[in-house]
Amino acid sequence: RINLLIDVRSKEIIEKHGFFPKSVFLNLDYILYKNNNFDFFNINKSELLRFEKDRTTCNKIERLVYDELDSIPVNRDIKNLAKQTYLTRILDAYFDDVERFIAVKNRYEFLEETINAMKDSELEGKGFLDLLEVFNKITIDTLKDASSPELKQFNLKFNEFQFRTLTESYVNFIKYFTENVMTQSSTFHLQRGSVKLTKEKSDKETSIIQQDTAIIEVPLDSEGLDFLKQFVDHYEKIDTGTDFIKIQWEGLSSGEDTLLGIYSRFFSISKEDLGDNLVILLDEIEHSLHPEWQRILINNLLEYLPYVYSKCKSIQIVLATNVPFLIADIPTQNIIYLERKQLDGAEEKVPTNKEIFTQTFAANIHSLLMNNFFMDSTIGQFSERKIKDIINMLNSDSEEATIYSQQEIQRMIQIIGEPIIRNKLQDMYNRKFNKRKSEEKVRSLIENFRETGDYSVEKVNSLLSEIQHN
Repeated sequence: RINLLIDVRSKEIIEKHGFFPKSVFLNLDYILYKNNNFDFFNINKSELLRFEKDRTTCNKIERLVYDELDSIPVNRDIKNLAKQTYLTRILDAYFDDVERFIAVKNRYEFLEETINAMKDSELEGKGFLDLLEVFNKITIDTLKDASSPELKQFNLKFNEFQFRTLTESYVNFIKYFTENVMTQSSTFHLQRGSVKLTKEKSDKETSIIQQDTAIIEVPLDSEGLDFLKQFVDHYEKIDTGTDFIKIQWEGLSSGEDTLLGIYSRFFSISKEDLGDNLVILLDEIEHSLHPEWQRILINNLLEYLPYVYSKCKSIQIVLATNVPFLIADIPTQNIIYLERKQLDGAEEKVPTNKEIFTQTFAANIHSLLMNNFFMDSTIGQFSERKIKDIINMLNSDSEEATIYSQQEIQRMIQIIGEPIIRNKLQDMYNRKFNKRKSEEKVRSLIENFRETGDYSVEKVNSLLSEIQHN
């Protein structure tokens, strides 16, 4: 993604297409995890970082490293807070990698015993980089001789070169971070936050603390992109299987983030020798995109792909989709429709024999839904059922068939969005309930006539006239 955004023409196209990110956060895995998953009542100790655990179980050098990091004055200096935030996680990852590298538990315990037996005077006044150098030397000297009586029982050879490479990769990144990153404060912003941490104590008590953190936000201008590329290049050189720095793209919706990922994948292979004729297979590429993004996706790809694969003589795109927004840009003769059928006892998707009535290119998307996607209806099934209930009630002469009151029926008719359906139901409603009102009025007129007892020709004619009117 970074290489994509550094490319001038790609950047112009992405800005034109409207999903250019504003900035990048260089966040840390444990901050994201704990802010989203912290549970005070169910703390999973296997998920705790090393610096959260009981420090008495660490070796002497590891304790001194954490103590030095804890001593960084962070109260008023956000740069120091950022330094502490990142270095704590980096060094935590290093000691985790060391433990995995050594692999055998007893062998690691033997190393800890050797380190803890060192005199305090040998380690006094050393910074954490010096401490890592001492740790590296002691580990190699202690474990490289597999013939020693203490290690012979493990029958495992210690790879001195790989271990030295592991340590050097961390030391180099720490030097780059402290000497280069933290001196480029004009290139990025520091954002202050906090995270809940678990602290284990030697007496096996566990407490929860709220700890301040600071992370780096990099604006995606030309200077910020250059800085970001350098940072990621140095980070990827760490000899680790742990991905503890997490890049968050700020100012993007989930759909825009998906598009940025799609474009960056295309760009990432653009420098390879792809030959003259390129075939691109896309499976539901519109997934998670807003309908408007789906509608313009084909056009945007047709603008970008000829640039990024300019060395190819032809580009063919084969895509699978479940939505009409994409095929509205594709001629009918280029479309194969599939349906599910039982073949040899198994369900498969095969070309359909159903007749397609609508030409797809520049077709109305609503029409495509009905005619080309084999939909039974273009309204929701629940609202469709409610409308059928109303129709049955308005067509019935029986009072028992009415499950809604007259007022409820009228309210449901008024909230129907499709005007043709709404107007038709309103017409049926008026005919049904106006007729009922008329019949009640006629019965009332006849009852009133009988009560008067006046059956003169004049009164009878007046009654008949009112009945006819109603």
